[in-house]
Parts: sequence; C-alpha cells; structure tokens
Amino acid sequence: MYVGIDTHAETHYVAVIDEDGRRLMDQEFPATAGGYRKIIEFIPTNGNALGIGVECTGSYGAEITRQLAE
Repeated sequence: MYVGIDTHAETHYVAVIDEDGRRLMDQEFPATAGGYRKIIEFIPTNGNALGIGVECTGSYGAEITRQLAE
C-alpha cells in the first residue's frame, strides 16, 4: 500500500491506496500533535506502507514529516 498526505494549515488529509492504485481508505485529521499521533496510528491499519508521500514538507507538512521520520 501507499500513503499520500495532503497538508493544510488546519487539517491533513490522508489517503491510502493499494499497489494497483485502488483507494483503500482515507480520512482527515487535525494538524495538531494529537492529529499527527492519529495519522501515525491510522497508516498501518491496512498493512505496511511501501511509501509515504507528504505534500509541503517545508511548511504545512514539516511536522508530520518529522513525526513519520522518527
């Protein structure tokens, strides 16, 4: 599966697709410390991610990128 995170000031939208590009699940989370924890818990609910793409890693996506790297 692959994960994409669309980042915004107030929320982050997470989409998970399979190897054939079919949507498995998606959900919106608040762009807060608690929201980042929930994103990290949400990602493996369909197995191990083969890749995670984060939009705007230098701005809105910076903190979730740091959290994922840890």
